[in-house]
Amino acid sequence: MKSISIKVCMCGDPNVGKTSLVRRYVHSKYDDNYVSTLGTLVSKKSVISKKNDTTVNMMIWDISGQAEFKRIHESAFTDSKGALAVCDISRSETANNLKTWMSQLNNFAGDIPVIILANKEDLKERYTDDYDMVKASLTAFDNVQFFTSAKTGDNVEQVFEALADAVSDPERTKNNVTNESSYSLTSEDPKSPTEFLDYMAVLFSKVLADQEMGMHIVRKQVKDEGFDFRYITRDNAEALIDRLVNIIREHRGDRVANHFRTELMKALDGVK
Repeated sequence: MKSISIKVCMCGDPNVGKTSLVRRYVHSKYDDNYVSTLGTLVSKKSVISKKNDTTVNMMIWDISGQAEFKRIHESAFTDSKGALAVCDISRSETANNLKTWMSQLNNFAGDIPVIILANKEDLKERYTDDYDMVKASLTAFDNVQFFTSAKTGDNVEQVFEALADAVSDPERTKNNVTNESSYSLTSEDPKSPTEFLDYMAVLFSKVLADQEMGMHIVRKQVKDEGFDFRYITRDNAEALIDRLVNIIREHRGDRVANHFRTELMKALDGVK
């Protein structure tokens, strides 16, 4: 049996259940307490495509639905070889917004297999009007579609098996070489605390040359300091910069660490 390793991403509006779907599939757990994720979470799972006789090792990027994390969204989409676009059957507007998410995917990832998930099907009896509107909205897409429930597990396994089949198609795997650090920062300076944290996370990951590890480190540092990234103060930001600079110094040396600090302090000066 062949084996490939690829990056896939999950996108969609906040609260549609992306994180719960990943937890249900990767960890066989469901948590209905929504926790706003910082930029992206990364999980790993091996899925067997019986159709293509291939083991697909997926690095699953669960992308925050918050628009403020635009740099992280761009870097997470880049080099993805497949995607799951998620909406919520109890909020019909999340299905309409899939057009925007699909456009972003196409801009940064190109023509990749995208499967649409209409999640929270366990609520369809309570939200019949929204459910009907979501079904109507999804007729505009030619993509493979599933109605899922992270709570009950309905169709969750089938979704990832279908994605494994799509990304392991022999015609697509010819070019499935993922370079997770091949992204660049936009020239737009961060203006808000959330934008600054987004900028900091992407720059740190780039300097560290390991985006997966970089995002986990930044998230842990934010959690350890007890920061609320939506209302981070300048003192909070400088304390976080010090922590990250010390990590870069250990891994990359003084020169790189000092340059990293200079870039972050320059960006912080423009935040209001």
